[in-house]
Amino acid sequence: MSSVKKELLNFHFWSCFLDIGLSLLSTPYLVLPSLAGYTIGILNLTGLRVEEQAYIMMTTVGLVIWAVIVIFEKRFTILLPRNRYWRLIRIPWLVIDFFFALTFFIPTYINYPNQEIARTAFIKFFGCMPPYIKLESVFFLEYDTFYQLVIYCVVFQSFFFQIFAFAVLTDRILNKQINMNASKHTISLQRTFQKALILQVVIPVLIIFIPSVYVGLSAIAVFHYQYLNNFSVIILSSHGFFSTIAMLTIHRPYREYIKHLVKYQVFVWDRENLSTDINLNSIT
Repeated sequence: MSSVKKELLNFHFWSCFLDIGLSLLSTPYLVLPSLAGYTIGILNLTGLRVEEQAYIMMTTVGLVIWAVIVIFEKRFTILLPRNRYWRLIRIPWLVIDFFFALTFFIPTYINYPNQEIARTAFIKFFGCMPPYIKLESVFFLEYDTFYQLVIYCVVFQSFFFQIFAFAVLTDRILNKQINMNASKHTISLQRTFQKALILQVVIPVLIIFIPSVYVGLSAIAVFHYQYLNNFSVIILSSHGFFSTIAMLTIHRPYREYIKHLVKYQVFVWDRENLSTDINLNSIT
């Protein structure tokens, strides 16, 4: 685990920032099938506009997935120490991925439509506006979302393909090492850690992926269910919670430390209560 501890820290940082951003800083209220909505988070108090908050949150989603690529790439590089070609291109490769994570939302950010035209088209689509939508507060980043969805799909599919490719290649390297002179104990530890790493990362990525699929389907099929919109945001903003549960469940060092910490706190609490009882008895 120590070999990728910096990469895991990077992943947890962006995961936590995404959770805090969606649940506290921005707190978006999505109005689908248009890429529209408004924010009710504390960033509104700073005067930061909706489109700027949307750019920060969408970029953070991209950086979370990029951080996953970095983890699996580092594992692949560690197990493939003699490949000079890959060691030469790996940094530019990761920099390009980082660039796409930062910029894939820029076309939407700089080309948002005229708000009055988008609002009129949205009202025409609904006919009778639902009372729970505060139309005067809704900001339309994109009304016709098809081309933007194509961009998002290309970027994220390339990211997910890289994660899958690095995981498969790493597994093949471990299989080859079994037939070589590598220690069986070492191979067993490597395999255990690889499986734990995959589970730890796949769980939060799936939690990001499922709401993203719903948003895409809503835009393509042109349907609106506000309770599903809200539920998607709730799921997305809780992915860090599930990531933490997965980490504590899968990795024994973390699990043992938490158990030790809880036992220590219970011991201190019992000791303080015992001291209080003794003092009260001595006074009486």
